[in-house]
Amino acid sequence: MRVVSILLFVELVVGPFRERRDLMETNFANLSIESGEEEEILLDDGEESEDCNTQDHCLVGRFLTQQSVNYLSMKNMLATVWRPMRGVTIQLIGEGRFLFQFFHVLDVIRVMTGSPWFFNNHPLIIHLLRKGEHPQRV
Repeated sequence: MRVVSILLFVELVVGPFRERRDLMETNFANLSIESGEEEEILLDDGEESEDCNTQDHCLVGRFLTQQSVNYLSMKNMLATVWRPMRGVTIQLIGEGRFLFQFFHVLDVIRVMTGSPWFFNNHPLIIHLLRKGEHPQRV
């Protein structure tokens, strides 16, 4: 009886992550540099921002790693994988933290519910920025 309970528990907990991993592997396998597709994705030039103008649509994130993250590669990869409807700006705000500003609430919801997100096998920890919260103090 305990074995069945443990197996059921493992399937309920691990199953959705396995499905997401398979979906991510499929999506990464379909990525192509020379796909010929062009779509507009707003990317910031990396200047630091003291505050997020529309805090309802902002996330603060950090990768769980001691290594430095290639900022430009990470920006391009996440913008491509997330495919936000109205764009995203990604800014380095110091101490390995990044500010992700979306321009539509559905993009924020999709990113928050679609996690876990990874870059170079390092998980991205994200926090929804609430009104009054400063991005560098989260």
